[in-house]
Amino acid sequence: MSQLREQDASSRGVSFLIASTYKWNYDANPLDSFRFEDDLSKLKILIQEKESEVFLLPIQSCLLQNNHRVTIELFPSNSMEENIQKVI
Repeated sequence: MSQLREQDASSRGVSFLIASTYKWNYDANPLDSFRFEDDLSKLKILIQEKESEVFLLPIQSCLLQNNHRVTIELFPSNSMEENIQKVI
């Protein structure tokens, strides 16, 4: 079995469960979530060949030319410190 990378040992079981159910929900093989060594190798080769161009298109389409917007308004709380003190 190939070495799995970027896995935190303390929550490995939970991350396996979440990864497998993601694929399973879309009628894909849940075990495909754990087979990423080939894709990772292909990405490394692509990065060596094209350098930063690999990420240029996703950055342009998903970040720079994205028409979706969110407006968030924050309001100060007059009683926040008081509420924190109650909990402590």
